[in-house]
Amino acid sequence: MANLKKKKLISNLALLFVLLLLFSIELAASQPKRKS
Repeated sequence: MANLKKKKLISNLALLFVLLLLFSIELAASQPKRKS
């Protein structure tokens, strides 16, 4: 039972990480390059 919980937690973290990555890419794409 505990193993299943751990697996779900890991998959949730992975999903969160992917969403964060996509968000940062979108943010970087929406900003003009010459600002940095």
